[in-house]
Amino acid sequence: MRAHSVSCFENSCRLAVILNDIICKLYLRREVTDNEHVLKGIRERLDDWRERSPGHLKYNPDDLPQSCCPPHILTQKYPLSLTFVDQEKIR
Repeated sequence: MRAHSVSCFENSCRLAVILNDIICKLYLRREVTDNEHVLKGIRERLDDWRERSPGHLKYNPDDLPQSCCPPHILTQKYPLSLTFVDQEKIR
């Protein structure tokens, strides 16, 4: 099975930028911010990242392949979700 190492690395780097913003904007207590606005923006960026992820890095958990994919692709099994907030508030 092909590993798609380069495209996986590129996609992971794009996600790392979003994760860095999550840490900087939500966990560092520098100033008071509008968390709902920040969370909505993060959610939109995560949804966009998932949508733009190459098709060969995504798979449908209801239609699994016969052989297991490499671990770095397996980690992209499900779309990311913001489980620590009421998602209806930020949509």
